[in-house]
Amino acid sequence: KWLIDHFCSKMLYKRALLILAKYVSSFENGLKTRSAFDAKLVYKYADIFLLHHPDKMVDILLKLKSGRLDPKVLIPAFMVYVERLTKLRNMPFEFKRNLRKGTVSMPFQESKSPRRRMSNMAMSQAKSILSENQAIRYYKALIRQNAVVDKSVHNFYVYLCVAEPGNSHLIEYLALSSEKPKFEYLSAISQCRARGKKEALIQIHMAFGKVVMAVEAAIKADIEQANKLLQRLKPPAFSIDSETLKGLHIQFFKAAIERYPGKAGISRILSFVEKHTILSMQDVLSMIPDRVSLDLLEPLSMSQIKKIEQHNNNAKIEMKSLIDLMESPIDKQTELILSPKELDICAMSGSKIHSPDERLVFPCGHVFSLTEVVAHLMDHVFKHPEVLYQGAYEQELLRNEPLKANIDRHLQSSRIGKPTRRDLKMISRAQWKTLATSECVLCGMVMVSSAQDPLISKEELSTGEFKL
Repeated sequence: KWLIDHFCSKMLYKRALLILAKYVSSFENGLKTRSAFDAKLVYKYADIFLLHHPDKMVDILLKLKSGRLDPKVLIPAFMVYVERLTKLRNMPFEFKRNLRKGTVSMPFQESKSPRRRMSNMAMSQAKSILSENQAIRYYKALIRQNAVVDKSVHNFYVYLCVAEPGNSHLIEYLALSSEKPKFEYLSAISQCRARGKKEALIQIHMAFGKVVMAVEAAIKADIEQANKLLQRLKPPAFSIDSETLKGLHIQFFKAAIERYPGKAGISRILSFVEKHTILSMQDVLSMIPDRVSLDLLEPLSMSQIKKIEQHNNNAKIEMKSLIDLMESPIDKQTELILSPKELDICAMSGSKIHSPDERLVFPCGHVFSLTEVVAHLMDHVFKHPEVLYQGAYEQELLRNEPLKANIDRHLQSSRIGKPTRRDLKMISRAQWKTLATSECVLCGMVMVSSAQDPLISKEELSTGEFKL
C-alpha cells in the first residue's frame, strides 16, 4: 500500500500498477499463504488505474480467482472510467484523429506539473481509454463464467451495453442464458428509450416474453423486423389471442403504408402481407389508399380467396362433427367429450362405477353412480320435500300422473311437518330412478335449495364425525 501511494503521488501510475500486479500474482501463484488477500487495496486504487491504464487494470482483475473481489463494489470505479470514455468519444473527429497521431496538445491540467509532461501522460491515457470499453470486457468475462449472481451487476452491465454504440454486446448477453433475464425490465426499457436504442428495446421485450410490446416497438422502428416477428407469432410457440394478433397486423399494415407510400412500396408490402396476414379482404381494402391501382391487389385477392375456401371447408367439417355429436345419445356425447377415466368415477362420492348400467350421465358433463344419486335425492327430499314440485322434477311429475299421485300420497305429511323416512321408502326404487334422471343434482334445483343448509347437519354433529 505504501509503495502504491508513493508512485501514485509521483504520477508514476505504471510503476504503481506493477506493484499491484505483483501483489495479485503472489496470491494467485500460491507464493503467499500466510496472509489473507486484501481486496480493499484493489477497491481503493481501481478508479485511478482504470483512468490511466484501463486495459492493464482489467487484465489484473481477470487474473483474480472467483470470490476474491465483489464485482458490485467495483461499479463506482468503472462508472468514473465510463464517464471519461464517453467524453473522449464525444470529442470532434479531428481531435481524435490527431490524438492517435500524437500531434494534439491535451487540455487536461490535473496538477501543477510541467505542461509537456502532463500532455504526454494525458495523451497516453486518452489513447488507452479509447482502445476498447474495458468495463464491458471485465463484466462480460464474469457473466460468461457464471460468477455473477447479484442483480445490480447485471443491471450495470445492461446499462453498459445500451450505452455502447451498436447492439452486439446486448444481443450476445441475452443469448447467453435460456432462463429469464436477471436484470430489471423497467430500468432497461427506460435506458433504451432515453438513448433511442430501438433495436435494443425490441430485444429486451422479447427476452422478457413481452411479444406484443416487441412487435409494437418494431413497427415503429423497422418494418422488415416487424414483419419477421409477426411471422413468428404462431402457436404453440406464443400464446396470443386472435383479436390482439389482428390488431398488430392492422398497426403493421398502416405503418408500412405510411413508410412506403408509393406504388412500388405498396406492391412490396402486399408481397409479404400475402404470406401471413390474418386480415380479411375488407380490412385490407379499407386501408389501401385510393391512388393505388387494384391490379396490385390481385395476388393478395387470390391468397385471401384460398384462405376463405380453406376456412369454409374446415368450418363445414367442424359443423358436421358437432351435428353428429348433438344427434347422438347423451351417453355417447359424454363419452366423446370425457376421458374413459372420468366416465368411471362418480362425481358425488368419488367412488368407481363398476357397471355401465349403474352409470348416470348428464349433458353438463357430470357422471354419477345411480345408487349414489338416488340416496342423495332421498336424503334431500326428506329435508326439502318442496324440491320435487320445482324445475325438471315438476315437469316429470306432470308427464307421469301415476308417479305424481304416488308421491302426493306419501308426502301428505309434509303439509303439517316433514315426511318420515318410512314415507319416502314407500316410493318404489324405479320411481326414484325416474326422478333422479330428470336433472343433475349438482346443477339443478337440489343444489339451489340446499344453498342455505348448514355445512354440518345436526345428525352428523351428534355422531361426532367432524370432531378434531
